[in-house]
Amino acid sequence: MNNKEGLDICVFYLCVHKRMHEKVGLSGFITHKDFYRILGEVYHIPKVLRVIIVKEMVKLKMLKEEGLKHIRVLPLLTDPEINVNRFYKEAGLK
Repeated sequence: MNNKEGLDICVFYLCVHKRMHEKVGLSGFITHKDFYRILGEVYHIPKVLRVIIVKEMVKLKMLKEEGLKHIRVLPLLTDPEINVNRFYKEAGLK
């Protein structure tokens, strides 16, 4: 995988994270079922890939699995829409 492909994936994860963060509100929690449903309905992700996306987002510290039924959507350190330069620096893109 070259850097451009990795960057595209990270941008996709940012889009998913932003939507989920807006959806969960102050509680920060969403069920696995709802999370997977949104991945399928909004992003058209096949069922077999949804688990992989959750695991990768946990690895990127965007999500935290809370038990068997819930996912916590963690806030990002820097919102790329507010301070893009700081985000690029923290992501190692600049």
